[in-house]
Amino acid sequence: MSSSNLCRKLPLIRLRRKKCRLINKHSDDENTATCVMLAAMSPELQKQHEGMDAYTIIFHLKELYDEQSRTERYETSKKLYRCMMTEGSSVSAHVLKMIGYIEKIDQLGYAMDHELSIDLILQSLPDSFSQFIMNFNMNKIQCTLPELLNMLKTVEPNINKGNGQILAIDTSKGTKRKSKRTFQKGSKRAKSAEKQSRLTKENPSLMIHVFIVETKDIGRGTARHTSLL
Repeated sequence: MSSSNLCRKLPLIRLRRKKCRLINKHSDDENTATCVMLAAMSPELQKQHEGMDAYTIIFHLKELYDEQSRTERYETSKKLYRCMMTEGSSVSAHVLKMIGYIEKIDQLGYAMDHELSIDLILQSLPDSFSQFIMNFNMNKIQCTLPELLNMLKTVEPNINKGNGQILAIDTSKGTKRKSKRTFQKGSKRAKSAEKQSRLTKENPSLMIHVFIVETKDIGRGTARHTSLL
């Protein structure tokens, strides 16, 4: 072979050698993956997959266990949709159980919409939480599942007392409120109103307060008590 012909064929020879190296590397990687999968299997599964390459093993495993995954998703979603909290039981345990179902469905590859998850939890609560749910929806509160759990844990002791306590949301933008009531100059109420007005001017940003409104029967009427959370 002349030197001129060798020079022309040299790039082709190099390309073939490169392809051979890539093919050998791919074959080695596939053998490694096959060995790892077989090593992680039970003896029964190892016998079923002897002689198969990595791709064939994965395909066969999907055929074996996809139906099981579908059944698991069905059973988990059934528990989630039918989960209802009984009156007087722990709201913390109930919501944690529902969050567990939601996360399990997510792990199976079927992530639920966040707003739908919030709605499912609120719909599962007993009637004693109806006022909380109404205020939650009216104020369009945005929160994560753990934040919703903490809010419910906060109001639970007051709801269980059965004395008309509810969750309320107060949103204000620092605007002045006109009032027909006047207070005598120098009185405690006048000083309190002046202090509140000064604080509002200094911080006009949106403030959200969550508090408990409690009504009690005092014989001749009812008394209201508000406590900030």
